[in-house]
Amino acid sequence: MNNEQQHALLRKMAQLMKSGLETQTEPFPETEKEFAAILDELRKLDANDVEAKMVISGLVDHPYGPDRQRCMECMYYLVHREWCDLPELAVPGTRTGGAGSGASDAPLRRRALEAAMTTIDDRQLREIIETLLTRSPETEAFPRADSHDDVLVVIGRLRTAGNDLSAKLVIAGFTLQTVEHQGIEQACESCMYYLVHRRFCELPELDLPVEPEWSCRLWRI
Repeated sequence: MNNEQQHALLRKMAQLMKSGLETQTEPFPETEKEFAAILDELRKLDANDVEAKMVISGLVDHPYGPDRQRCMECMYYLVHREWCDLPELAVPGTRTGGAGSGASDAPLRRRALEAAMTTIDDRQLREIIETLLTRSPETEAFPRADSHDDVLVVIGRLRTAGNDLSAKLVIAGFTLQTVEHQGIEQACESCMYYLVHRRFCELPELDLPVEPEWSCRLWRI
């Protein structure tokens, strides 16, 4: 799909929503099994049946819910292309949202990711983390949490983030490569919170599978 075709499709989607298209934003898929069931429904559709895709996936033209979730925060959103690259959707989206703006925000995706964190295994979650950090590498890697007070501030923010995986990665300053700070290579594998055999960070506020060469600003000997 070229740029002109994409914008034409986006206008069509915006008009459908403006005209009152009702989509299935609820019930929320609480588990990975329910999320997979929605994907199965989408796979059965004709690839060009955009309206049916919108209904089943719960697309709306404004930020959704108390967290005001938008396409832009979703792991499947390609920022520069303004596109959802979840294979079962493959439709254009916008960064901001708002009624009449042509947005196609998908609250289903981010919320399902949070729910899936409780059901998927370490390998799958590690792959999701790598995808998120590859697409949005700008995290708060600096300043490093060198003092106890610095650590408490970061941990407090992580507790507030709850199960918002993207926010936790940003706040903790995760990187996909080792960070050298004050002459020391601060890699997950040399951190006191790292479980070697599981490749896991056991800091309660993170509690995430990691790769040995990754790093975060809460690194400790």
